[in-house]
Amino acid sequence: MGNIIFILFRIFPILLFLCLEILAFAILSRYNPYYNANITNRSNSFIGKWYNSIEEVRSYFGLKQLNNDLAQQNSMLLTENFLIKSQLNTLLDTPAIRIIKSNITLSNFEVFSAKIIYNSLTNTRNFFVINKGSVDGIEEEMGVISQDGPIGIVLSVSKHYATCMSLINQDANLSIKVKKSNQIGVLKWHGPGVQYGMIEDLPKHVKLKKGDIIETSGHSTYFPEGIEVGSVVKQTLSSEKDFAEVYVKLNNDFSKLKHVFVIKNNNSKELKGVLKNLDSLTQIKPNGK
Repeated sequence: MGNIIFILFRIFPILLFLCLEILAFAILSRYNPYYNANITNRSNSFIGKWYNSIEEVRSYFGLKQLNNDLAQQNSMLLTENFLIKSQLNTLLDTPAIRIIKSNITLSNFEVFSAKIIYNSLTNTRNFFVINKGSVDGIEEEMGVISQDGPIGIVLSVSKHYATCMSLINQDANLSIKVKKSNQIGVLKWHGPGVQYGMIEDLPKHVKLKKGDIIETSGHSTYFPEGIEVGSVVKQTLSSEKDFAEVYVKLNNDFSKLKHVFVIKNNNSKELKGVLKNLDSLTQIKPNGK
């Protein structure tokens, strides 16, 4: 107890000095308008900077949630975009067009947001892994796109992850069409660069120009019709081949992929069954044997 009293006695002059200083500032700020305004401005500036620093820290730690929310909103917007395009196509159809139109409509597609956590670029067979799996609704043979176009197809799925075959894989085939003419072809990648693909099975009489838009044909269960893939760089004709070689600059920069979207075709199983039956019918001989 004696020590406490001794310490208080030692610091009493300092405490008295601080109290008198505070009292002096209070009197000065209250009865002198100039000093009152100056002190108020300085205190407001300090408090403002303090709260701004706190908000910046909160915003930084909230970026992850913000990115997830934006990715979810983008997936919802893509789904709505597919539905609107489907409705517009219905309004613009004629009876003749409806007869030959595919059973796949854009309204049959759902979109899930995901993030790439692994991506290979230097192999002849490249793959990437996304952070969504079966618990998130991801299934095998779903198409994967970025905001710039198709990037791959889901090959295998675990509970929380999915492995996808990249479009820059020599085994990948993407059914495409020329936007201005609806001419169908197959886009493949032969490497080594990740920015270019080649259209195969395009007849030589089809003349393309540099800059012509290439988009998905809709002739598969992976992607809806009309997703832009890239643009024509050049067309090479050979007298030894029946088909032209068309080089396409892909919209996607595969070295910078991060946020992606997985597309689910709700009619996929039904369509695959129809196509399987069609394959069996083509093997039946005309005499029925």
